[in-house]
Amino acid sequence: MDRFITNTLPSLPDIRDIPYSPKILPSQFASSIDQMPNVEEVEDQGDVGSCVSNGALSQCEWIANSWGQHIDLSRMFAYTGCKDMEGRLPLDGLATRDIYKFLRKYGVMSESVYPYDASKQYTRPPDAIYNSADMY
Repeated sequence: MDRFITNTLPSLPDIRDIPYSPKILPSQFASSIDQMPNVEEVEDQGDVGSCVSNGALSQCEWIANSWGQHIDLSRMFAYTGCKDMEGRLPLDGLATRDIYKFLRKYGVMSESVYPYDASKQYTRPPDAIYNSADMY
């Protein structure tokens, strides 16, 4: 692992972690599944290292779309809020587990309420934004 350089810190161990154990064998998988009807447009993160929050919120949007609710969620709220929760606001990058902890604790909000703006990447979202987050 020494040969890889990243700008993120690993998540601390969590007693709630569940080791992965496959429930079905690969031979039992469907040969193909078309998920495209529920996929939203690909988001451009620009020069912000927000790929983990983009991926997590894309999954949330996909689930909502599967239920017939078309939503566009605030990636910047999740990104900067999670970094703030971890005390890493001046740093770049997130760990996957941490973004889900943040979403579980604070919820999500519409992109129209807290738009994606690269100039906010090191700024804590205002308290009013946290208070208006929905627990989908």
